[in-house]
Amino acid sequence: MARTKITFPDKIHFTTKLSVRVTDLNYGNHMGNDAFVGLMQQARILMLNKFGLSELNVGENTSLIQGDLVVTYHAEGHLNDEIEFNLAIDDISNSSFDIYYQATNLNKNKLLALAKTRMVCFSYEQSKTLPVPESFRMLLND
Repeated sequence: MARTKITFPDKIHFTTKLSVRVTDLNYGNHMGNDAFVGLMQQARILMLNKFGLSELNVGENTSLIQGDLVVTYHAEGHLNDEIEFNLAIDDISNSSFDIYYQATNLNKNKLLALAKTRMVCFSYEQSKTLPVPESFRMLLND
């Protein structure tokens, strides 16, 4: 089977740094995949907060629900390593969009992982998809 390929977009919408904590380590004494996904979510929340948004409100009473997740690992993360996350939003459709994650281990100056989540605009009250809010689309053009 061919390895999944993720192509990170040219435009970066947000950058943050997060550290590998002792609770992120697995039996191999490196960051576990579940911990990495948690750091991805933290980076996503920080990005949304920068825009004055949250996963429960990206505008116009619209929430987000994750449709899929793909991660390709390129190196390990160890205790106290500082990980730089670059996030980019792309592939916007009527009711969803992709968030791309480029994680670099700054302690080793190596690409740690590339990832992508498909985020679907959703109403938890109505249990149905909603259009991507126009106000959210406009934020991305700034």
